[in-house]
Amino acid sequence: MTSAPTSETSPADGPAEPPAGGPDGRANGSGAGTDGADGAHAGGPGREYAIVVATRDDGGERQFLMVHHRVRGWELPGGKLEGREGPVHAALREFREETGHLLQDPRFVMKLPKPNGLCYVFTGSLGAKVGEVHDAEAVGAMRWHSRLPPVAELAFPEDPYDEMGDALGIDFGHDAA
Repeated sequence: MTSAPTSETSPADGPAEPPAGGPDGRANGSGAGTDGADGAHAGGPGREYAIVVATRDDGGERQFLMVHHRVRGWELPGGKLEGREGPVHAALREFREETGHLLQDPRFVMKLPKPNGLCYVFTGSLGAKVGEVHDAEAVGAMRWHSRLPPVAELAFPEDPYDEMGDALGIDFGHDAA
């Protein structure tokens, strides 16, 4: 079920906590994959990517922000690490590029090894609007949800929603494909 679009206000979600690793937030010294694979969560083994689960409380209901990619469908803001970029910088950059907003009170949640690479999960709330969506041809909308859209509308139905939800105290309402 997709919740109806609602206004964009957000509470602070708590203090930021950097991920384990060096001062740049990297879990190790390896560089990210830099070939031309397309897609926010695309990649092969050894790829690193960051996902942001921005949340807010709306009348006692916990909601999360998703962006609608015109080709792929609904997805959490995020993408692959570029060059020698660390996970924190990737999460902040991808969130800003895909929403036009800063991520307020960013916090590292977890890292998840997956078949397509290593996923760094962050949370926070919607911060100040600082520009337009970086790739407006690709990202057509953003919307707050209380449950995931139907599997057929998800860009990445195999993303680790249940694991992320457990760590964040969110019931994504995910039904595996």
